[in-house]
Amino acid sequence: MDADEVKRLRTTSHAAMLAERDPWPARAAAGDTAAAVALGKYFYHRQQRAAAERWYARAAAAQDPEACHDLAVLRQEEGRAAEAEELFTTAAEAGHPGAMNALGTMALRRGDRAAGLNWTGRAAAGGSPIAMKNYGVLLLGEGKQEEASKWFAAAMAVGGPGMQQQISDQVRKAGLPLP
Repeated sequence: MDADEVKRLRTTSHAAMLAERDPWPARAAAGDTAAAVALGKYFYHRQQRAAAERWYARAAAAQDPEACHDLAVLRQEEGRAAEAEELFTTAAEAGHPGAMNALGTMALRRGDRAAGLNWTGRAAAGGSPIAMKNYGVLLLGEGKQEEASKWFAAAMAVGGPGMQQQISDQVRKAGLPLP
């Protein structure tokens, strides 16, 4: 799906989408997983979880990594952690950095620091600015200030102003010079 198509989806009237007078539902129903994920996002951002879930599930059944991630987020919000973790794992194994970061967070909450470091490090290496920041924080906890500083610098290079502020705050707390 190209940028023009995504822009068109965002500007499609909600009534047309619900009435399925737009080609997006037909494309998704015909197996276009990118269209199904786009529809899932469309409905999710409009607080229509059942419709979002239906489209995400359709694409996730085809092992689409983005759909698996997004459906996992829904499951996690519903308190269905085991299902969320399974979907995040499918997405992470396909290379989805956001899913890797989510698995790292879940592992850390369970007290599994090794798995947390592994998944968060993989997400950081995959280019996720949030994971880069998180990995830097984890490395600080391991006493690896120089390596943490490198990840903070990488996150600041690709993240926006909000990310830069978060990192600045974290680095100051750790007593490190800003990257």
